Formats: sequence, C-alpha cells, structure tokens
Amino acid sequence: MAVKIKSLYLIVIFVSASMINITSAQNEIHAFQFQLTDSSIASTADYNDGKVILIDWAASWCPVCKANQVVMRNLYPEYSATVSFLSISTSETDTIELMTEMKASKEWDFALDNVERYSNVVGASNGHTWILNSDLTLFKSWGKLALTKDTIANTLNDALEFNGISATFEDLDQEISGFGVADNILFVGFVLVVAAAVIGTGLSRFRKQ
Repeated sequence: MAVKIKSLYLIVIFVSASMINITSAQNEIHAFQFQLTDSSIASTADYNDGKVILIDWAASWCPVCKANQVVMRNLYPEYSATVSFLSISTSETDTIELMTEMKASKEWDFALDNVERYSNVVGASNGHTWILNSDLTLFKSWGKLALTKDTIANTLNDALEFNGISATFEDLDQEISGFGVADNILFVGFVLVVAAAVIGTGLSRFRKQ
C-alpha cells in the first residue's frame, strides 16, 4: 500500500512539474518567423509596435478556425488600430495558394508556420487562439475552441488595458476632434452672450444720459 501511495505521489509531482514547464514555456513566447501569402518572411516582432497581437492558429480545412475568423472579421474594424491580427497555419499540408484562398478579402495577414515550425515548439495547433502582449509575452490562450465575439472583445479590452493602450487611434481622434468642435461652439456662444450683455448695458447707460 505504501509503495502505491509513493508511486501516486511521484506521478502527481511529475504531472505538476510538466504543467509548470508548459505554462512557463508558453509565457516565454519569443519573436518567431513565418511565411506570408506574398512569400515574404515576417516575424511577430513586425506586428507589436504599440499593439497587442491576436493570433489565430489555423489550417485551411479547420472549421473552428473559419468560425473564429468570422468573429475576427467583425472585430477588425474596431480593433485594427491597436491590435495586430494574424492567421498562421500549423498544417504541413497547407500551401501559400490555400492560405491565399482562405484569406480572400480579409484585411489582416495570413501565413504559413513553415520557417521555424514554432507551433510545434510551443504545442499550438489549428483552432488555438493566442493574445500576445506588446512585449510578445503571452496574455491569453485558448485551445481548440470556437470563440464568441464577446469573449475575444472582452479579452482584447483587458489586454489593451494591461498594456496601457486604452483606446483605438480612430476613437481617440474622434474624441479629440469632437471635443474641439464642441468647445469652440461653446466658447463662441459664451463670447456672444457676454458681448450682447456688455452692449446692452452700454446702450442702457447711454439712453439714461
């Protein structure tokens, strides 16, 4: 009985250590290279300039990936100023032609993980989704799961706040421009009211004289 308990204890320690190592490896993500659909070689370091990165680990035949890309497409207009979107195929059978077809009219970059095979190093597979901080460390990862728009949006908002990126550039411009117009209108209105009051007072005194 004591031998069995000891064996079970060792198994628990081994599994726990393995989980710690996996988590550590995933959190220590470094810049990695991939091939874009125009055949050029790019790196995640090309996409993190003041932005967080949303990575869709994909495959041309993956239904979960296609479902997530529909959600990404809906989110892209709102988040593209502060989030870099990427779809990277982990499939060894995928080609540039297949990824180009998958990209279609989607506005973000599609690529093949055929330079470093980084997905093999970190255990990422098609259907997995990552959000990377602007320093390329891992903020959040999901396994093979079709994600809702709210799930991705809420997590992106958390990541942007964590990275000190509070609003999209477009939203910021609109807020600044809107405030400027409103401020000018109020100021002009205030000046006109004061001017009218001053003129009215002057006329009143002139009549009394």
